[in-house]
Amino acid sequence: MNRSTIATGVILLAALVSSLVQIHLVNAYLQGFQVTVFGLFMTLHPVAKLILIQIIIFAAPLLILALIRLAQSPSPNTKRGLDIALWVLSGLILFLGLFNVFFSELATYQAIQEVGPVSFAITAPNRLEWLFVLSYALWPIAIALGLQQLAFRRKV
Repeated sequence: MNRSTIATGVILLAALVSSLVQIHLVNAYLQGFQVTVFGLFMTLHPVAKLILIQIIIFAAPLLILALIRLAQSPSPNTKRGLDIALWVLSGLILFLGLFNVFFSELATYQAIQEVGPVSFAITAPNRLEWLFVLSYALWPIAIALGLQQLAFRRKV
């Protein structure tokens, strides 16, 4: 098993866990609220909205490159360049998602410092927001790296 396979599995596991935690937060702390993707987007912090838009902008070429990589005939020259592009775009998208987590948690802790101790139920919507953005970063990476793994395993 190579590093690429392990990285793909870790990203896929992280995407699944982030989605499951989102479902748990909605069911446990936001009962009675109708949570939609558009509603979550509209309640995001402006910085988180900009990061999410950037993630979507970079995810489209990532998925297109992954499909091109899968459809290509196996030739060593073009595969290497596309693989590097896939990993660079994946790293950039992952960085944006994790930067949003850092920014959102920093903002939460600054607010808690001003107000004082609060329960997790008060901060749950903020955590749902950054999980929402993080999962939007993780799923395209998981799909693109999965397609890359399929291309690796394809017979010559």
